[in-house]
Amino acid sequence: MTCLRLHRRLFKVILTGVTLAFICPAYGQQPVALSRYNDDFPKLAGDSAHQFTLLPELKMIPMLKADNLFISFGGEIKEQLFTVNHERWDADRQGVYAPGSDRPYLLQRFMFHANITLSSHLRIFGELKSGFESGRLTGPRPNIDQDKLDLGQAFLDLDLFPGKKNDLLFRIGRQELDYGASRLISENEGPNLRLSFDGYKAILKTPWLVLDGFLTRPVDNLPGVFDDKVNKDNKLYGIYTTISLSPSRKNYLDVYFIGNSNRRAVYFKRSGTENRHSWGIRFYRTQRAPVTYDLEATYQNGRFADGVIRAYGLLARLNYNFSGNGLLKTLSLVGQITSGDQGKDRELNTFNPLYPRVYYGIGAPYWPSNIKQFTPSADFRLAERLVLTADVHFLWRDNRNDGLYFVNPVRSANSFGIGVPSRHSFIGAQQDVDVIWSIKKFWSVEGIFTYLPETAYISDSGHGTSILFAGIQTKFSF
Repeated sequence: MTCLRLHRRLFKVILTGVTLAFICPAYGQQPVALSRYNDDFPKLAGDSAHQFTLLPELKMIPMLKADNLFISFGGEIKEQLFTVNHERWDADRQGVYAPGSDRPYLLQRFMFHANITLSSHLRIFGELKSGFESGRLTGPRPNIDQDKLDLGQAFLDLDLFPGKKNDLLFRIGRQELDYGASRLISENEGPNLRLSFDGYKAILKTPWLVLDGFLTRPVDNLPGVFDDKVNKDNKLYGIYTTISLSPSRKNYLDVYFIGNSNRRAVYFKRSGTENRHSWGIRFYRTQRAPVTYDLEATYQNGRFADGVIRAYGLLARLNYNFSGNGLLKTLSLVGQITSGDQGKDRELNTFNPLYPRVYYGIGAPYWPSNIKQFTPSADFRLAERLVLTADVHFLWRDNRNDGLYFVNPVRSANSFGIGVPSRHSFIGAQQDVDVIWSIKKFWSVEGIFTYLPETAYISDSGHGTSILFAGIQTKFSF
């Protein structure tokens, strides 16, 4: 196939995909994955429900008239328009953290991937990314807002026993990582730019078990063209196992060990080299049923500066799912504790969430360290493909000797924000409303609203104010 024909196919998909999406059938479509190397390319190529968008024309394209030699293309366009009246509470009012006006700013992300199947044993996956920021008062935030052009992913897969019940796959190169409920390791979908890692991975699959071993370093997103660099101060490695507990595959058990090293870790009152080990277990039910649940416990130990690490995290989530097509879809209760430092000499008790997904919404400035949380939540089905989620995060500091930790702008493992000394534990009651219109399985529009009123703890910082964040985003995948 000539380059001209490939260009014509790509142009045809982008041009017609948006204009015809409104009339495309919404049911029976093969969905695209969040990490696109997980796409089922043969099913996408044969899915007649996608014909109006011409999506199948970019999947499983034969090359060189050779057997088992195919190439598949795809991509994503994401547009985000946000406004926020205040970004964080501490005294640092300079640079990327200076509080601005409520002037809206625009974030844009473009991604394009190619999956080359060389044989049943070998494939190459590559993904380009491009992110832009416009209108933000203090400019793009490091590592999460702007990267003109670079490699998001580029890896080689060697599959030793494809199609067998017991399989072993080796992966080398730049890749996204995501495990469990994305509480410790994720591709970080919330910000404009996602997170990648350079390194090695091995995946063992059996009918009842999936075991991943990995040795990687995070990649820093830099604003130029092909200038991203591996963060040599940080290392992430471990083993993550998922076990099916029943033939029906309703209940699962995750058991994991995650090691994390950081030469420049910063906490409330101390900084230094950190070598942290996270040992965890998770029990959960994924299939839709009247009651589903998610229970997880993590213990962390290791060394920090001249002392030891002893920390923990506990989470329990209970969902009640309503049958039928009524207004109420799901009711949820979430309780979580992530330990804070007790102020002991030569001992650090602050829980480190490592590389988590967005916990409290992209409008919240903090992440789950030294926090007690209780969250009631409800999903409402406003229309066939329109869902509203409303929740309230009641948040306290776990320990008054420790501060509140802010979302890390540079996304190294432990570059935490400045703690706020205060005798108050209650952080606030964060109120969120999220509306998602799933136009098709490959196209969605989302409205986001977050409000956190000022409390005594926030006032104690000396720069306290309420946070009001609102925005709209749309994502189209092909």
